Parts: sequence; C-alpha cells; structure tokens
Amino acid sequence: GQVDGKKQEYVEVISKGKNIGRANETTSIQQAEFEAQAKWDKKHKKDYHLTIEDCKSKGKIANQGGYLPMLAQSYEKHAKKHLKYPCYVQPKLDGLRCIATKTEEGVKLWFRSGKEITTMAHIVKDLDIIMEVGDIYDGELYKHGGDFNTFTGAIRANKNLKSEILDQIKYHIYDVPRIKGLTEKDSYEKRMLSLLEIESVKSLKLVSTKRINNFEEAMELYKVFIEQGYEGIMFRNIDMPYEQKRSYNLLKYKEFIDDEFIIIGAEEGKGILAGHIGAFICKIEANRVLDNIGGKTYKFNSVEGTVKAKMMGKTSYLKHLFNHPEEYMGKPLTIKYQNLSKDGVPRFPVGKTIRFDK
Repeated sequence: GQVDGKKQEYVEVISKGKNIGRANETTSIQQAEFEAQAKWDKKHKKDYHLTIEDCKSKGKIANQGGYLPMLAQSYEKHAKKHLKYPCYVQPKLDGLRCIATKTEEGVKLWFRSGKEITTMAHIVKDLDIIMEVGDIYDGELYKHGGDFNTFTGAIRANKNLKSEILDQIKYHIYDVPRIKGLTEKDSYEKRMLSLLEIESVKSLKLVSTKRINNFEEAMELYKVFIEQGYEGIMFRNIDMPYEQKRSYNLLKYKEFIDDEFIIIGAEEGKGILAGHIGAFICKIEANRVLDNIGGKTYKFNSVEGTVKAKMMGKTSYLKHLFNHPEEYMGKPLTIKYQNLSKDGVPRFPVGKTIRFDK
C-alpha cells in the first residue's frame, strides 16, 4: 500500500528467543531482527523494491537474474470479460516453474523468483541442442504420475539428487516468450507453432495443447486431464502476447472439494491477527474415506490424523471465536481443499463454515 493503496501496519510480537541453551541460542531481540530480515529478503526475492525508480530500472529482470514469468488469473473471476473463443487449453501441472534462457554463455534455468537452478544438467544439455541464442522457454520441472513433491524442496535448495531421480524429472514446456526471432509481442499461436517444428529431445516434453471452441469442449478435456492425474486446466487466448505479469490472457481453472471435519483445536493468528483464530485443527478419523479429484476416493489409514485449515471470515468474527472456544470445539467445520496428498491429507485446506447446527 505504499503507492496509491491503503497502508497496513503488521505487528508480530516476538517475546522469546529460540534454541535456548544451545550454541545457536538467540535472544528475543536477536530473533525479532532475524525474522524481520528474513521477511524483507523474501519480498526482495519476489522482486519488490524500495522505490518506484528501482522498479523502473530493474525492468523485467528479476532481482537475482533470470526472467520474470507470465502468471495466470482466475477463470471464475475473469473468463466472462477476458476469455475469447476459440482458445487453447492445456493441463495444469503441479511442478516447479522454470524459465530457460540461452545467451552466448549457454543455457541457464531459473526459478520463478529469479534464482538460478543449478542441478538439472541433463535438461540444460538437451535444451542447448534445440535452443538458439536469444531464445526463452517457459514451463515446469515435473514428474507426472508420481510424488514429485518429495523432491521439490531439494530442487529449490539446489541440492544434488540421485541420478535415477533426475532422469525422471523432465522440462514440460507450455510457452516460448522468444523463439527463432519471434518475441513476446507475437501471438501465442505463432510462437507455439514455431516450437512444434523443433525435434523432441529426451528430457523435454511439450505440454498437450488443444484448440477448443466453447466451455463445454473445455470441460470434456478437463475430465480427461483430471483422470490422467493433472490438477486442472489452463486457458490461453490465441492472440495473446507474452506478458511478464499476472495476465488476463492466461486463466487457470480447477475445482475444489468440500467436506466436513470435527474441530479439536485452534491456533492463534499472528501479527494483526493476534487474538484471533488463525487456523482450526480438525481430526481425520481412522479408516475414513475421503473424496479426491476426478471422482476418486482415498481410505485413510488405521491411525487417526489431523488437518489444519486457515479460517475464512471477518476479523470481528475470528476474534469472537478466539474468545469463545466452547462455541466451536467438537463442531463440524466445512473445509474446502484442492486434492489429497499421497498420505490422504487434504492439500491447501481452507475453513469455510462452522456447522453450529450439528
């Protein structure tokens, strides 16, 4: 809110240090300084700047290098105004965003934040075969049909993975900002047709791209992609340029699941939400069968589990609940979630409504 927005003051109280009695012990002041610096570093990596002049001088190159990617808007909120049929549809992946660039120095891979990826030598080698100097590709590091999330932390930290794991990770390409003389200003259709002319290589995979004429055709593909294990679909306008920002020409669509879970605890919010409910902790009963996307189900194991869901609602309501736990304890909470983890736990859970009538 520093420019043309409402300023918000966020205060988080750090009342004690960490690792008391250990060599790396911190006082409350040291811990507060450490956490404040970490928050600033995180914003800086996401391309925030101190002044408008810095924003302009940085242009479209991320703070750490690389190239800022095009991000999607919500289909539900913006399709009516911005989506133009016919258009293209692709499966929505659940991998790690990866930008590939080639200069005179060779091919480099970049995270969405602009940090260089240094552990995917097999992909760099294959890209060097097909990319020309000046080309930029956009896609995701991904292993379909497996528990790819097991490896994402190691990849983000640029840790070396075993060769048998690396061989399974491919670069799934779904856009090309620059290719064979075409640039971001050229239409998506022109750029992708140029990419299709390139011979496929082992570690590279072009994401399935289908032209559709209406929403009904999109839903037919959505069902197919969900059955194949993808998490949703992406809509791309045929004539769209490549925009290095969140674009209305690129829309994401995925359905969510609603289910009820019994509240057994709660966590206090932080900062401006101190003294408010931050999240509810709910139990997953032993042997419970949970719904997954695509009409699939998952039978939870024989041991009771938990799910923690951030609660939606006005701050006044969340404050009231925090002060009156007797009102919600033991009540069912309707939780919206995207899908289930390999262990059957809801992913990206959000608390919607407490069922006080039950």
